[in-house]
Amino acid sequence: EMCIRDRYKEYLNAILLSTLGTKSILVESQSLGQNGYLKCSNGLLIQWGKHSGSTSPSVTIYLTESFLDADYIIQGSIIKDASDNNVYSALPIANPTKSSFKLDRNFSSTNTGVSSAKFNWIAIGRWK
Repeated sequence: EMCIRDRYKEYLNAILLSTLGTKSILVESQSLGQNGYLKCSNGLLIQWGKHSGSTSPSVTIYLTESFLDADYIIQGSIIKDASDNNVYSALPIANPTKSSFKLDRNFSSTNTGVSSAKFNWIAIGRWK
């Protein structure tokens, strides 16, 4: 009886593996650190990071992996603004390229003030 059960499990596993093998998404490469990425075989690329803040009015974020083009989605949030103790839910993103994007820390490129706020970001798009 144990032998039949084991063979049946092997048979089901073989069917499952053959099905998954043709429809599964494989991880091409990854770096799962604080600033990292996940690159999948179907072309999906997800990247994320944390920036410690800056006194510059504009900060350029250089991506570890390049996207196929500049048509990817970027989202982020300021953790805590040192000047007014507020938390912001969106970041003013500008000038995305395949390998970088800019964050206008002042919410306006004509503003002369600066912010030292830390922020997190995530970008999702295609690499192929």
